[in-house]
Amino acid sequence: MISQMVVDTEIFIILFTNITIAFSITLAGMQKVDRYKTVLPLEETDEVQSDTFSSLGGLWAPWWAVYGYYDPRRYDWLTSLLVWVYTLIGSVVLVNLLVAMFADTFARVKESSQQEYIFVKCGRLLMYRSVIHPVPPVINAPIILYKWLRFLAKLISILWSLFRGYVKNCRSSLVKSSRVAIVRGQRCSPRKKRRLSEAVLSDLRHSIEEAQAEPLNATSKVRPAEEASEVADGRDLVDKFLQKLEFDESESLKALSHATREQISEMASRHIKSFELLDERVNTLEHDVATQHHALSERLDKVLAVLEDVRQRQVDGSSHTNDALQT
Repeated sequence: MISQMVVDTEIFIILFTNITIAFSITLAGMQKVDRYKTVLPLEETDEVQSDTFSSLGGLWAPWWAVYGYYDPRRYDWLTSLLVWVYTLIGSVVLVNLLVAMFADTFARVKESSQQEYIFVKCGRLLMYRSVIHPVPPVINAPIILYKWLRFLAKLISILWSLFRGYVKNCRSSLVKSSRVAIVRGQRCSPRKKRRLSEAVLSDLRHSIEEAQAEPLNATSKVRPAEEASEVADGRDLVDKFLQKLEFDESESLKALSHATREQISEMASRHIKSFELLDERVNTLEHDVATQHHALSERLDKVLAVLEDVRQRQVDGSSHTNDALQT
């Protein structure tokens, strides 16, 4: 929390300094144009006091105004307005801004205080568990010495293994170079020849010792007949494997064909069922159409009969009318 308040104070100081310097430069300019008087009419004239950079000059007037030292008799109306605005900003606005920043920082820190406490506690527990030795100093000297000795022993073993590998590689490269030199018949100094011969002899001796150290396997030697039988057995195994592959392939083909046939038959049965349903619907529609046609024909016959009856009545009515007119 203190660090965050220090940051807030730094922000306040930066704002306050910038604003104060701006008003100081403004009042120094006002003094140059005789709008700010460093010497009153009743005071004695002093060249030092009339200077802009003196203690009563316009450059220092805002700094004194912050602490309440100002004299309105030295200002005209424009300078008085500037000093009033600066006093309001520097003494009221910025101070209240600093107080508000402190309050906001305190509220934020208080809100996260529980999490901060848990974090610090976990960090301290981690340090005492993994970094700092649980045994206090002076008493833990033997333990630390033992750990250092273990570390040095491990380091020495690693370096020794690396050195052995390097020596082995150098020896093998030396033997190879000696063999190449012997094969090519290169000229060498007696000392180098002696070193090469010693290296070759040591390599041969080492290989002989390794060969003698390994137990001889009596069953490792295979006779030609046994080799032939093993070859025949291998061929039989290969033939059996190929037959098994062919059998598996034929079985897979049979299964695939069977599945394909079943799928085709299932699809055909589905299509047959759909065709049957379609045929039933067509028959139903034909029956409905025939029924409707029969009903329409009956209604048409009735209409024709009614029309014939109406025509007959009209004819009879006209004949009666003619008879009546004749009478």
